[in-house]
Amino acid sequence: MKMPDKNPDLWAQLIAWLAAHKEGGGYAATAALMALLRSAYVGQQGWTRRLIDAAMCAMVAYFIKDCLAAIGWDSTYAYLGSMFIGYAGVDYFGNMLRRIASNRTGSPRQE
Repeated sequence: MKMPDKNPDLWAQLIAWLAAHKEGGGYAATAALMALLRSAYVGQQGWTRRLIDAAMCAMVAYFIKDCLAAIGWDSTYAYLGSMFIGYAGVDYFGNMLRRIASNRTGSPRQE
């Protein structure tokens, strides 16, 4: 069966995109690896939960350099920041955001 919409340049385009975004990908990979190591160390149940946590940390860490630049910090700390994101995990940041939101709105915290 022929596929008329098949693009033979797909792999070249994918490799070019990865090369253009290798810096953010490095931050994301660092955070994901740290999140996997942390979850294995603390004995977090289930590989599905570990992989989802690592993926969410990677998504946050992908933009760490831009976030540091936005608050006026030196972007040389981006790898350190991505390791912190992976070590702290999404549960830490979620709880922190809930605490900030409840303080600003005056509503009681729900945990």
